[in-house]
Amino acid sequence: MQKVYVLYHIRDITIAAENKKRIGTYSSYKLAKEAKNRVKDLPGFIDYPDGFYISEYVIDKDYWADGFKAMQKVYVLYHIRDITIADENEKIIGTYSSYKLAKEAENRVKDRPGFIDYPDDFYINEYVIDKDYWANGFKERQKVYFLYHILYEDTDDEDVKLIGIYSSYKQAKLVIEQLKNKPGFIDFPDDFQISRSFLNQDSWVYGFVK
Repeated sequence: MQKVYVLYHIRDITIAAENKKRIGTYSSYKLAKEAKNRVKDLPGFIDYPDGFYISEYVIDKDYWADGFKAMQKVYVLYHIRDITIADENEKIIGTYSSYKLAKEAENRVKDRPGFIDYPDDFYINEYVIDKDYWANGFKERQKVYFLYHILYEDTDDEDVKLIGIYSSYKQAKLVIEQLKNKPGFIDFPDDFQISRSFLNQDSWVYGFVK
């Protein structure tokens, strides 16, 4: 399914219709975040920095196809240190009856240890009570496994050899068994390393420090 990400600015979520501004529509969440960063210091937006929201939509899918009725909603506040590997870093702060209360909770915890180092990593998701999510299941992202042999010298230098990229951890382990008695490797059999990654996922998105 082709998805798009719509960036809004809503000055007051309790009267969204009066304050809602659609900033743009983007092909990825990352691009929508970049757009937010481009406009957040502009007049008007700078006075309401917490009023940005990104919504995901599927192209050519009808929304509200059955009309609507009042639904009981809840708002879940998360802190996700790295959105690309959310399962490893996701913390649910709490569940609230309004967006405003969720934002107030964010303001209460944002200066506490851990959170203070990642102030831009709070997310609020809206959910409808008694509605199934992921009703059609899910498909995992395609994983790949990098096999390296890394020989650490007496200095800070490393002799890094990329042996190959494999579709499973098991396959990478089998290759280690095949290579560990070969010339060179046999002298350093414990220096193989396997690193997992995902296809089409950026790494080093925050740069690096020398």
